Amino acid sequence: MFNSSWPEPHIEALRAYTRDGFSAAQIAQGLNEDFPGCAYTRSAVIGKCQRLNLSLGAARAVTMQQRVPARKPKPAAKGAHDVPPAPKPVPVPQISSIPKDRAFDPLPGTKPVALF
Repeated sequence: MFNSSWPEPHIEALRAYTRDGFSAAQIAQGLNEDFPGCAYTRSAVIGKCQRLNLSLGAARAVTMQQRVPARKPKPAAKGAHDVPPAPKPVPVPQISSIPKDRAFDPLPGTKPVALF
């Protein structure tokens, strides 16, 4: 098993990134750029933040309403609400209408298939 302890400069950089509101993926990328030879993953950042009781993305927490402006619905095209007629149902023979001695005969309108 490998040693999973983080050096103190890495933890300070992690705290700085979380204070600035970066996401876990952005923090992992930033740590890997700041400290060559390291290979921090998003999951490693999330785990370390949980153990240090740091919140990710708190400074830039934005609700969906703030991020995306409300869209006006597009007017429906002519005939868009026309519903095509339902297809006619295909008659299916009822099980009870087939005599037991003809149960393995092909259905009317189908070709026989060799089973063996």
